[in-house]
Amino acid sequence: MGSIPKRQTCGVCGKTPCQLFHVPDEIWLEAVHPSRQQDIHCLDCFTARADEKLLLWDKDIQFYPVSMRTHIQLIPGVTLDDALAARENGGSDGK
Repeated sequence: MGSIPKRQTCGVCGKTPCQLFHVPDEIWLEAVHPSRQQDIHCLDCFTARADEKLLLWDKDIQFYPVSMRTHIQLIPGVTLDDALAARENGGSDGK
């Protein structure tokens, strides 16, 4: 049993976004520096970068609210039972 799964954090500011988003590749690639393109970005950090470049990012943006349960189900090798057991044990794996 492992630690309690946590949400991913923004690679720029460290915030924990619970609403993910998608923009077309051409907007993402123009707004986000190449060294940060593989990072998770919160909406605030992304829009700040896109607005600095006066990009029209709001036309085709899609939002995806993500519950903690859905987030856990997306983590490879972690089951919901594992996550619930970790929470019950205070996140300790007993090691």
